[in-house]
Amino acid sequence: MQASKERGRGEMKKQTLGMMIASLRKENGMTQLELAEKMGVTDKAVSKWERDLSCPDINSIPHLTELLGVSRDITFAAGKE
Repeated sequence: MQASKERGRGEMKKQTLGMMIASLRKENGMTQLELAEKMGVTDKAVSKWERDLSCPDINSIPHLTELLGVSRDITFAAGKE
């Protein structure tokens, strides 16, 4: 009951950059390894991004957003409340 009340007030669950990367990667039918190969990084790096242990290099964001089929603006919105 509490959760529905909170939703009614316009509160939303925070979604981290890592959560967004994982979700979009899966929506695009890619494994971590496939995304890593396309990004020129290891699958361990992608895993760390998705677990919010590290972030993609800022210079790689345009390529990442292109691969995931989203606007670059989405990465900056992830950190906003």
